Amino acid sequence: LLPSGAIAVTDKDLSYISYGNAYLLNETPYAPDAVELLARVLPATEPTEDPLVLILHTHSRESYLSDGAAYVEGDIGDATYCDDEAQNMIAVGRVLARRLQERGIGSVHCEVAHDSPTLGGAYDRSAETVKFYLEKYPSIRYVIDLHRDAVTGENGELVRSVCRVEDEAVAQVMAVVGTDANGTAFADWENNLAFALQLREALNAEGRGVCRPVFLRNASFHQELAPCSILLEIGTSGNSLEEAKRAALLVGDALASLIYE
Repeated sequence: LLPSGAIAVTDKDLSYISYGNAYLLNETPYAPDAVELLARVLPATEPTEDPLVLILHTHSRESYLSDGAAYVEGDIGDATYCDDEAQNMIAVGRVLARRLQERGIGSVHCEVAHDSPTLGGAYDRSAETVKFYLEKYPSIRYVIDLHRDAVTGENGELVRSVCRVEDEAVAQVMAVVGTDANGTAFADWENNLAFALQLREALNAEGRGVCRPVFLRNASFHQELAPCSILLEIGTSGNSLEEAKRAALLVGDALASLIYE
């Protein structure tokens, strides 16, 4: 039994791998050809010592539950947001950046808390950060805005989006791709969608359910600023930090294979 007033955490597989790699969640008026985008050749990237990837966090304070947590007591926000860089999205970004470096891909990890002191204006501030780093490092081709999702069930329970890889619990990830449907000048958004779909395909190779369907959105999320840019949700508010870190390692491996292939 749960303590009075507690909110349960429930496990759920949100990968929908049986739907196929071309399946996506789509809130836009567009109907992109996902099959063609899966086959599209991404821009070739030559090996270089210069940075190729920028990792940042529009919402750095998003965080996770303790490992194995079955419920949450008190305020959900207090339980799933924090300023501790060893516990929030910055910690996950460090794992991803380190994995990319290990795979020979130069990366820059921006640890600025764009959602501090207030959540309002975070996307405006992170857009300025992207512009700054693109000017400082013209070699950057990929921008990953790392987030943590929040999913609730029918009864208000927190959903822990999880799969198992080599008998370890791994937080499932989801790429969010922006478009020009909200009026942003962003004619080549399908390049980002191709990148996201192929990332999902790589993560779900050999029947693994690591990656949820790509979510195509009306807003641009300042993804028009870089050649290949996605927002990546690693886990949900029901996952643990360790599960998210394991996912980040797999994302790093998949990104490395895509970038150099």
